[in-house]
Order: sequence, then C-alpha cells, then structure tokens
Amino acid sequence: MNLNKLIDVLNYLDNEINSQKIVATYNKLLGLMNEYDLDRSDVILKNIEQEKKRILKFHIDFKNKTWLESQKDVIDRLNKDGVLGELGIENFNKIFRNFKDNPKDAADRIQIRINEFNSLLKEISVLLKSLEPIFISNSELNEENLEENNLLIIKFKENSFFQNINLLEKFCRIWSKIIMSFMYLTKEDIKPAYIQSISKDYIVFFLEEETIETLTNAAYEVLKGYKKVIEVRRLQLEIESINLTNKEELRDLLEDEVLNIVDIISSQVTYELISQFNWETKPKKNELHKSIQISLKQIVNFIEKGGSIESKKSQELKKLNEKIILILNNIKELEGNNNYNKEYYFDVSFEEDEVEKFE
Repeated sequence: MNLNKLIDVLNYLDNEINSQKIVATYNKLLGLMNEYDLDRSDVILKNIEQEKKRILKFHIDFKNKTWLESQKDVIDRLNKDGVLGELGIENFNKIFRNFKDNPKDAADRIQIRINEFNSLLKEISVLLKSLEPIFISNSELNEENLEENNLLIIKFKENSFFQNINLLEKFCRIWSKIIMSFMYLTKEDIKPAYIQSISKDYIVFFLEEETIETLTNAAYEVLKGYKKVIEVRRLQLEIESINLTNKEELRDLLEDEVLNIVDIISSQVTYELISQFNWETKPKKNELHKSIQISLKQIVNFIEKGGSIESKKSQELKKLNEKIILILNNIKELEGNNNYNKEYYFDVSFEEDEVEKFE
C-alpha cells in the first residue's frame, strides 16, 4: 500500500466522522433514551427514531463507499470494535433489538458506542500526527522513476504489523532513526526516509544506494557474528535437560554471555564502519559510534522477532537472515518440547531515551 493512500484513508475517516457529527448524534440519542426511560411519550419516541435514521444513514453511506483492497484492510483493522459500515449497522440495530423494552440498558450500550468512536478518532489523530515527520509527499519524488537498487525492504511476520495500528508509527519511526544514522555515517544529506509503500508484512524505503549497501553489509557482518549467540542458546537447551544444582547460576552466566557477544560484535562492526568512512579524526566520531552501534543492536532485535532486511544487492544477507530465523524458531520449538518456559528472545538493555525495542 502506498503511504499516501493510507493517509487518504485516515483523513477520510477523520473528516467523515467529524463532518457528519456522528458522535454528537449518538450523544443526542443517548440523552433521548435517558429521557424516554423516565417519560415514555410519543414525542420523545419520534425524536429517537429521527436520530436513529441519521445514524443508520451514516453507516449505510460508509458501507457503500468503494475502497481498494489494501485500504479496506486498514479500515477493517481500525474497525475492530465494529463501529463503522456493515458492522456498525448490525451492532447499532442489535442495541434496539435486544433492549427495546429497556431504554436505560440501551442508553448504556449507546454510551459504549460513543466511547468506541472517540477511541477510534483518537487513534486516527495520533497516527496521522506521528506519520507527519517520517514521510514526504509523492510530489517530491516520481515513483515511476524508482529503481530497484534504491529500495530497502523491511519485512516482518505475517499479520504482525497491523495487530495494533500504532505499530505502523513505531516501526516507521525506529527504522527512520536507523536509516538516518547510516545516512550520517555515509555523509549523505540527512533527510526523512521516503516510504515508497506499505503492506501488512513489509515496508519499502527509497534510499541512496550507498546507504542501502552500507546498512545491509553491516547487518550481514553482525549476523555472521550472531552465530555465537546461537551456540550459547544451544548450550542453554542442553543445560536445561540436565539435573544440575547450579542451573540458575549457569543460566545467568549464559545470558550475560549473550549480551556481551552482541555488544562486542556491534562495536567491532561499528569501528570498521567509522574507519571506512574516514571518521577517525572527526569531533563527532564518538557520538556517531554510539548511534550506529545502537542501530545495529536494534537490527539484531528486529531479526530476533522474525524480521528480515532485503535489497537487490543483499542476497547473502537474505540467506543468512532466513537461516538464523529458521534456527531460532527450531530452538524455540525445542524449548517448548522441553517444557522450558523462558521467553526466548533475549532482552538487549538500552537506555530508554536512546532506543525503542520492536514488539
């Protein structure tokens, strides 16, 4: 899905709900139902029917609007409470079908609908605001001229991305920071990473070739060293199958070893990158080292969650990435078979104000 199409969907939902004053109409209906609970007059009942018609018209009009499949997917995930379209009609009619003789209970259900609409509007607003700094208008870049060499593809587990729509903002923000740190390393002009397209299981960034090549090569080098972590994980499994009195102490030692391995690997690769791009004598060398090392640790964390990084020139990285994910999954399965309930993905400790984890 093109990012601008996603923005169009979000803006449409926000504008439509607000311009039709659907929350205000629900609130008016709520007040009438409370009045009707105290006074079963025909006048109040007539006013109730008028507000019901307005609400149903909103839902019917929304249901009849034509969307692309990718846009429908976003709407369906946002509409998890069933307040829009066909689900909105069904759930609204259910209120009066189930509580037609009990205005107070119907009013309580209407209040729930109002809360759900407000929650949806808040979610849309937060997402729109969060996306502003991480994308640029298509008018600044002609997508017809995009070359494969300029595309960096960030993939993740199927259906994991939109379980919560806010994960879109989080993934884009974290990866934007990672990419911009590599832009700075390669002495490219620092600018927001252009997101060419988004799907439920991948994001495609349009970047300079040197940034892509540097990032993917660095990830490959880190993953080559990550094989040591896998050996430690295998050793942990063996220890769990043996009846030892000092098992807890050994667990702690091996966890520390995992953290040390990742820290050493990422630091070594970062030093090589600093030297490659002649940053040795630059005053901001230490600041850059810290930024790149954090980015590499985030990449490791992302891959541990089942993510992968691909580009046209990174076939070796793709193969190694896939192999490591397969091994990690096999180890996790063995842990389950051994009734070993420890959370498998290790927690790399970062300062809270510097890095966020992929969840």
